[in-house]
Amino acid sequence: RAEAQWGIQRLPTMDKSIMQKATASDASPTAGYLYQEISRMTTSSFDGNRQVAAYLLTRVKNKNHNVKWKVLLIIKHVALKGNPNFRRELIQNMGDIKDCLQFTGPPDPLRGDEIYKRVREAARDAIDALTASAGAIGGAALPTERRMEGIGSEPWNPGEQKETSRLAALRSAGSVALSSVKSAAAKVVGSGGPASSGQVPSTGHSG
Repeated sequence: RAEAQWGIQRLPTMDKSIMQKATASDASPTAGYLYQEISRMTTSSFDGNRQVAAYLLTRVKNKNHNVKWKVLLIIKHVALKGNPNFRRELIQNMGDIKDCLQFTGPPDPLRGDEIYKRVREAARDAIDALTASAGAIGGAALPTERRMEGIGSEPWNPGEQKETSRLAALRSAGSVALSSVKSAAAKVVGSGGPASSGQVPSTGHSG
C-alpha cells in the first residue's frame, strides 16, 4: 500500500509459477515460450536475474532425471539469450552443473541409460554456453548489459565517455588542420615557390 501511495513501482522479478512449470518432473519437454519467458525475467531487473539463477541452481540438484535435463536446457538457452550477468552468476557456482557430467543410475526398463546420457550431454552443452566468449554468443546481449548498468559489477562511467568523445574531436580537428597545411604547401610548390616569382628577367647582355 505504501508503494502505491508514493508511486513506487517494483521492478519485475522471477515468476515462480513459470519456473515450476518449466522444470516439472514429468516427461513432457519444456514449451518453447517458457524458455523465452525465463530469458526475459533475467533482463527485467537485477533481482529477477539473481532469482532465476538461484532457482535453477537449486533445481539442478534434484535427483529426478527429467528435472535435471530440463534445467540444464534452460540454463543453456538463457546463457545464450538472456542477461550476460546470468552467466556470471552460474559460472561462480558451477559445481552442481559439473556434477551432472557424471550423472547415472539404474537402467530404465524401456530406455536404458538414455535418460542419464541426455542429462550428461545437456550438462556439457550448458557449461559450453556459460563459458563461451562474448564474441561467440553475439552482440544481442549488449543492450541488456547497458540496462543493468549502475547495479552490476562494472557500472558505466559517463565521464569516461565524454572524455573519449572530446579526444576524438581533438584528433579530428588536428587531422583537418594538418590536411590544410599540406594542401597549402602543395600549391606553393606547384606554382614555383616564392623564390621563382622574385627572379630578375634576363636582359640578353653578356656583361
